[in-house]
Amino acid sequence: MCQDFYTTFVYIKNMAILKFAMNFKNLLKSNGYSHDRFAKIIGTNQQTVSRWASGENTPDLETIAKIAILLGEDLNTLCGFDAIEESTKEEIKSKINK
Repeated sequence: MCQDFYTTFVYIKNMAILKFAMNFKNLLKSNGYSHDRFAKIIGTNQQTVSRWASGENTPDLETIAKIAILLGEDLNTLCGFDAIEESTKEEIKSKINK
């Protein structure tokens, strides 16, 4: 049971990283930001923004919240949590409540 929960958690974490990277990259493009320009606005460097957009690295939660505000996106959507199937959410809840 614990292994199943861990596997589900790792899957959701990895999917969130990939969804964040994809959504972040698309939002930068649709808002007309280069990596360099966005980096200057958010207070980091171009390489860091490139790593976020590629999924190689992810920002901390405070930075993700700033990104969501700057790009006009909901946190759940930016991180891909809105795409998690209800059955997966229910499975996680049931395992937590055991």
